[in-house]
Amino acid sequence: MEIRLSRRNLETLLSKLNRQREGDVTACAIVKCLNKDNVDECPLFVLIRAVENSEDYRIRSPGAVHKADVANLDKIGDIY
Repeated sequence: MEIRLSRRNLETLLSKLNRQREGDVTACAIVKCLNKDNVDECPLFVLIRAVENSEDYRIRSPGAVHKADVANLDKIGDIY
């Protein structure tokens, strides 16, 4: 199974994380319907939830990141 997230989807999830960090109430999630023929009726869907690094890496170590991406993460102060 492949789940495709557009740049818009990714930026929306990041925006939700930032809003939550500032105190807004948000589920930090988007729903992707797997029935593309009729999105009004979506019996099968995937919930994609964004979480802060501190929540995700609390119980496991971060995986490897490509060195070109590490430089970008360093610029924004993210952990890798």
